[in-house]
Amino acid sequence: MKFQRIGMKMWEIMLIPPGLQLFTVRKELKKDYFGTLKKIADLGYQTVELIPANVIGIEEIPAPEQRKMLDQLGLRAVSMHVSQGDLAPDRLKEQIQFAREIGASYIVLRIVSEETLLDEQKFQSLIALLKKAGTEIKKSGFQLVYHNHAQEFLKVNGKYILDRIFEQVGSELLKAELDLGWVQKAGASPIEVLESYKGRVELIHIKDVDKSGNFTEVGQGIIPYRGILKKARETGVKYFFVEQDESQHPLKSAAISLDYLKSFGAK
Repeated sequence: MKFQRIGMKMWEIMLIPPGLQLFTVRKELKKDYFGTLKKIADLGYQTVELIPANVIGIEEIPAPEQRKMLDQLGLRAVSMHVSQGDLAPDRLKEQIQFAREIGASYIVLRIVSEETLLDEQKFQSLIALLKKAGTEIKKSGFQLVYHNHAQEFLKVNGKYILDRIFEQVGSELLKAELDLGWVQKAGASPIEVLESYKGRVELIHIKDVDKSGNFTEVGQGIIPYRGILKKARETGVKYFFVEQDESQHPLKSAAISLDYLKSFGAK
């Protein structure tokens, strides 16, 4: 698929290497982990965001082994997704050690259930967990990050749940990974939400949504990513990850999304 190339000025502002969230290619990873990473590198992606082995449906590959694969392919695992249970004290040290060995800087809470977010007692338990885990992760030289879905844009007492989380957990302990596709699906404006969390968002997920509300390749939907990417750099975003939750041909979709980004200067 071809796109008309425009001037480089926008991407000169961006200056962020293109990354891929591995959830996009989870089925391919289950069949051939190393081979799929190689295909990702061959497409031109430079960074990846890891997902838990149980999400892929495989046994955990030790971090040193994965690091060797990534180094061989010229890829860097900037961040890694973990479950809420992984932040519990008895499992957190293992996650921190994995991050250290893989070379990641960010430990990202990948999902929290709507039930937890809407039940005040469970919500406050989540807040306590984030504060405690965030403190331990910070002391260890890493950063805890919260990744949203649509449920964080439900309102409690007139306020977005995501706002409540960030108001109750200090910005030093908890940064944001805004999933802009889910922001769109929740009925909010990706660019306005990005601006509202200026200085707190260091990671973003780039995925597009078509007119019917279905996820599609970046540049094939209704989200205005050229303006968003410029805004991302201005608001302090350091890394972005292309992600497509569902696709009949995930690697092809990853290529289409990257081709779109290259059309205005992605390297």
